[in-house]
Amino acid sequence: MDHATLHSIEMLGLRGAFAALVISAVLYGATYYFRASKALPRAGAAFAVLSLVALVAILFARAFQADEVRIPLTSLFEFSVCFVMGIVLAFLVASLKWNLRPLAPPILVVATAVYWLGLRGYQEVEPTIMAALHSYWRNIHILTAMLSYGPLAVAFVTGLMALRQYRVEAAGKAPVPVSDGEEPPLTADQLDEITYRIIAFSFPWLTALIVTGAIWAESAWGTWWAWDPKEVWSMITWIIYAAYLHTRLVRKWKGMTSSAVAVGGFALVLFTWIGVNWIAKVFKVEGLHTYGQ
Repeated sequence: MDHATLHSIEMLGLRGAFAALVISAVLYGATYYFRASKALPRAGAAFAVLSLVALVAILFARAFQADEVRIPLTSLFEFSVCFVMGIVLAFLVASLKWNLRPLAPPILVVATAVYWLGLRGYQEVEPTIMAALHSYWRNIHILTAMLSYGPLAVAFVTGLMALRQYRVEAAGKAPVPVSDGEEPPLTADQLDEITYRIIAFSFPWLTALIVTGAIWAESAWGTWWAWDPKEVWSMITWIIYAAYLHTRLVRKWKGMTSSAVAVGGFALVLFTWIGVNWIAKVFKVEGLHTYGQ
């Protein structure tokens, strides 16, 4: 394909992914008003899958637009595409085990927000990339980020809903109907347990994210750890989730405190991903990851 055709595919994917995410969220949300409908959640799932197809199309088109064909994982925008793919995939897979369809609207809103933030950093495909990015460890590093950050976004929503349920139950009120009418409402403890299980899945990948990043850094810059701002905040994020799992498994902490840590942990994920870049840009702080701005 010529460059113009590939660019057209990319632009179609850009718009299609955004539209599919929004439509999917609306269809899932409509289930609250038409609880007997089985077509709405199915249609919502179909558009969620369609958003994945559009996101893959974006990466495919960008891969072949450069002078040298490469896996397009070199910019903040391209990573945001993988981030959103991770969120949608994690939601769809988790929905096979738990009834997370009622939580689809807020989860897809988070995915849409991440996509929008990524679009703000959109730039045309660079014909060539810097030498530090010519490494297969970069691709493995981004894959581990998708497998960790995506599920953690879903855990953020389930943790947030658990906090709401705990407050409702503490007030002696009836549980908020987190249900699509087919199954009983999820209780606070159930949401808290789902949050824990998702984080337990994500944590090894979060660990692999740091390890592969260190290996990539050594091959690219000759040092395993340079105390770069993004490295520091990624380690802080890892420590918070490690503390969450430690207190959960060893000290048996559950309930509101545990859910609050899960919610706060994802705030650190977002800060590590985009907040560090924003601060570096505003205050003109140089770092090894400034190429991703």
